[in-house]
Amino acid sequence: MKNIIKLAANVSAMGICPGAVAADPAGFDAAYNSITADALARHIEILVRDEFEGRAPGAAGETKTMNYLTEGFKKPACSRA
Repeated sequence: MKNIIKLAANVSAMGICPGAVAADPAGFDAAYNSITADALARHIEILVRDEFEGRAPGAAGETKTMNYLTEGFKKPACSRA
């Protein structure tokens, strides 16, 4: 499971900020090691709530989901120094 998460995190980091992984492998390792099952479960529980109204393209739920994810990436733990 952690290998899948590591792959997804690596791909996501490269897509969001090209070169971020190569430029700061120690930062990636720290971020990867901070991932916990409880944190993932908490985010999943939030994203499956009825208030997100599904996540179909073009639907209100997609916008809410994208806002949730965008706000998460703005947190200091996701910022590059």
